[in-house]
This record gives sequence, structure tokens and C-alpha cells, in this order.
Amino acid sequence: MTQSENKPDAREKAGLMEYFILALLIVVVTVTAWTLVDNGLLDILTSLLK
Repeated sequence: MTQSENKPDAREKAGLMEYFILALLIVVVTVTAWTLVDNGLLDILTSLLK
């Protein structure tokens, strides 16, 4: 058995990292959207566009 067979697959590591980054991005977008709605900034922007 060679050393390369003992190492975890690079695709598995990338997949876990991608899911972690995706989850973090979803949390950031959700918190940002909630903050905009909670502070009324979204209402201000829509009233300016009308």
C-alpha cells in the first residue's frame, strides 16, 4: 500500500469546504437581509424609487 492510497481524496476535502462556505454565505445573506428589513432601510429605498 502506498502513501497516496492512505491520503483522503482531495475531492472530499473540497466538497466539505464548499458546503461550509455555502452555509456561511447563506447565513451572511440572511443576517444582512434581516438587518435591512428590521432597520427600515428597505422601505426607505423603495420609497425613493417610487
